[in-house]
Amino acid sequence: MTADIVTVIGSYVPLLRNGEEWETTCPFESHPQPLCIIGSKWRCFGCAAHEPDDSVVGFLMLAEKCNAEKA
Repeated sequence: MTADIVTVIGSYVPLLRNGEEWETTCPFESHPQPLCIIGSKWRCFGCAAHEPDDSVVGFLMLAEKCNAEKA
């Protein structure tokens, strides 16, 4: 079973829809300006500090400070 990246990230931070993508400030950066883009079609997220191909598992590893197995 795969988790929907928009639902998972949306449970951590508020999201704003922009066309086919979703946007928010990066929850891992202290500066409020970095834009984090979530692509539901491609099931990835990215911002200036994180690679654009990070998956829902990658997000959970960052959010929960855990390894891939726990995520």
